[in-house]
Amino acid sequence: MSKWRDPRSARALACDRHRVGFKHSLEKVKQMSFNLRKTLLSLSAASVVCAALQSGAMSGQILSSSGSDTNTRFLLRATDSSIAVWALNADNVNLGYNHYYGPYIGYEPMGIATGADNWTRVLWKHTGGSIVIWILDPALNYITQGIWPVFRMESNNA
Repeated sequence: MSKWRDPRSARALACDRHRVGFKHSLEKVKQMSFNLRKTLLSLSAASVVCAALQSGAMSGQILSSSGSDTNTRFLLRATDSSIAVWALNADNVNLGYNHYYGPYIGYEPMGIATGADNWTRVLWKHTGGSIVIWILDPALNYITQGIWPVFRMESNNA
């Protein structure tokens, strides 16, 4: 057995290591590219829905919340106060549910929240000061609402 190695085999081994490293780097780049595509798809979808809601100028307001099912719910508000409510699955690629509501005269959508029960709440404010909270089921269908009148504190100072 010779103690000298063939220099070609050392070079070949170094090349093989380089190829393996390159392959690993290429997989990382592919994964980053896939993640970027998913993000851009989500942003593009949000833009399309906003454009569909209102052919004129949009308010550009997009609110979101998540439930225990890890789906993200979006509330997109148009300038006429109509809304689109979406649910995107956990990887933000597939649109689960979507519904369009409004506009309702005197009401403006203010917020969205989703509980651990995966039921979504939409907060509306009336121009008179009262508020309404809608309850939407996990498929974003309107179920019921609660209305709270204007609360004013009066002073008893005479």
